[in-house]
Amino acid sequence: MTKISLHTGVLAVLLLGACTQPGFNKDKKAIKFAMDKQYYIPLEVSYNSRPIPDAYLSILRSIGMDCRKDDLLWMAYDVRKEMNYSQNHGKEVIRKAYLAGEADCAHPLSDQEYQYRINRQNH
Repeated sequence: MTKISLHTGVLAVLLLGACTQPGFNKDKKAIKFAMDKQYYIPLEVSYNSRPIPDAYLSILRSIGMDCRKDDLLWMAYDVRKEMNYSQNHGKEVIRKAYLAGEADCAHPLSDQEYQYRINRQNH
């Protein structure tokens, strides 16, 4: 009986923890570095460490994203997982994620923007 109670207690703690985990928040950001440039992107996202290839820029722009040369594409981890499993439907997955605020392009920070972000983080 104590084993059943122990298992039930552990299960309750796990479920409670899962229910109280914060969701993805695109407004919590940090400075990330890629290819000698600085980017301000959300925490807890998947992103490429290289800028978006030119061949993909027009595709991302066609779904409404403001993607430019030297940008990084970021997406929530759940979106990345879905991308990995969605054969030939990546554009639709990205479009839905973009509309939901779970994917976007990050522009390189100018030196002035970088200094501003560093100063805000230190205060």
